[in-house]
Amino acid sequence: MITDGILYIIFGFVYIFTLPLRLLPDATLPTDAMTGISKMGEYLANANLVIPMSTLATIIASVIAIEAAIFTYKLIMWTIKRLPTQS
Repeated sequence: MITDGILYIIFGFVYIFTLPLRLLPDATLPTDAMTGISKMGEYLANANLVIPMSTLATIIASVIAIEAAIFTYKLIMWTIKRLPTQS
């Protein structure tokens, strides 16, 4: 009972907070964009016969994650070096 009441209160706050967003009209993509997306899916399905797309996506995601980690490390080190007592 108490949990239900708390959840109803949270729901009410979220409902009131999102009211301006729900008043906006629904957005839809133009038909040309939808056609392009479906064509791209067909091309990727055909390319998947030659090149395994899931493996390629995993490799690209791994490279991006490693590059992000290196960038984060360099950003942290730059911030540490900018502190006046560490120079």
